[in-house]
Amino acid sequence: MCIRLPRVFLLCIAGVVAGTPALAEGIYRWEDESGLPHYSDVPRKGAEEVELEPAQTYSAPALASSATAGNAPGDTANPDYQAFAVSSPKSEETFWNTGGNLNVSLSLQPDLKSGHQIHAYLDGQPHGIIQGDKTSMLLKEVYRGEHKVYAQVRDVSNRLLMETPTVTFFMQQTMSEDNLATKPAPVLPLVDPTGPIPRSQVPVSRRKSVR
Repeated sequence: MCIRLPRVFLLCIAGVVAGTPALAEGIYRWEDESGLPHYSDVPRKGAEEVELEPAQTYSAPALASSATAGNAPGDTANPDYQAFAVSSPKSEETFWNTGGNLNVSLSLQPDLKSGHQIHAYLDGQPHGIIQGDKTSMLLKEVYRGEHKVYAQVRDVSNRLLMETPTVTFFMQQTMSEDNLATKPAPVLPLVDPTGPIPRSQVPVSRRKSVR
């Protein structure tokens, strides 16, 4: 014969038994001469087996692993590409007298896939698109001062796949021979061929003989 006990009371008993070195096969109940109930995992004469309810358990939900989680646009861990960076210009590099032109070289691993495009940006504005197996492009009208360049890989639906770190560089311009050639020559005063030569136009070695 089995006796069903209140749930709270049974949980307390189960906790005590679970703390013993070996789990008991059952719980037994008996009353002493005073009518007080006693419990033990050792059966004895006159004791009745107590029916215990199964203990409640809890299983935490499994966390999504990085291998199965989706990659947000711009993540470095992209399933299509492993590395993407601006190889030229270098960070903080200064260029002199380029005529406003700058060649930008990119490093992409693996190579650009079919249907994908590389979009170049100069100072936050679109500045050209690379397709096919090219990894460089010429930027024009890059004027004197500080500039920032970066690039993005986009798929056929224009979805951002990967982006390079932004590189800051500087453009400078000096006065060259070409600049000097564009300056107008000084205008000499008109001279009357029948009159005397102005002293300012006579070589120093001949000035003494001129009257």
